[in-house]
Amino acid sequence: MKEKDFALDDLIWDDFNLPLEEEIEPADCLTLDEIKAELATRIGELNKLGYSISIDHVVRYDIRDNKETTAGIQPVGEHKYLFVISKYAARKKNEKYFDMIFYHELCHILQIEY
Repeated sequence: MKEKDFALDDLIWDDFNLPLEEEIEPADCLTLDEIKAELATRIGELNKLGYSISIDHVVRYDIRDNKETTAGIQPVGEHKYLFVISKYAARKKNEKYFDMIFYHELCHILQIEY
């Protein structure tokens, strides 16, 4: 792929078709600190495999009130990313999906970094 084929400011937004239709209360969702902890845990596991990324690469977070999509990553600078997640995907009851959601988005960072 040529360098010009990929714009580094494009949002990589994913839809995993999770059950997003039911209503939720704020207490049902991960807090920002919990989201950061989920990312940090998985970043640690990726680094054990030989990658070199840091939680400091994610410099901004956006928790969206969006039922159509799940999560995304957007480059906002060199080695700097915005992490976006739908509050419907960030429900604590979706814990069984967290590996898929968080690793998938981190792999977009790896895709860009490597």
